[in-house]
Amino acid sequence: MNDETMLLARDGSVATLMLNRPESLNALNVAMIDALVAHTATLANDATVRCVVIRGAGEHFMAGGDIRMFAEHLSSPARGRQREFSDIVARVHVVI
Repeated sequence: MNDETMLLARDGSVATLMLNRPESLNALNVAMIDALVAHTATLANDATVRCVVIRGAGEHFMAGGDIRMFAEHLSSPARGRQREFSDIVARVHVVI
């Protein structure tokens, strides 16, 4: 992945995923969610991985969803906005 919002490092059987948006307290945006879903799916299918550590760059682990991401959808009709937000939450829950 070329996106630097999520970094993957391996040390033997331990994989470390680093949320890498310290300027926004590592708040999840669409790019970070996509990278997190992709990396965790790959790691789940790798029999050599025994442990996955998820950490945040900088002083904070993660501040939740990026408010700017949600604000981009405010002009959408309420029903569409609800569906978009539900889709975002469902994608994050796949990782959890």
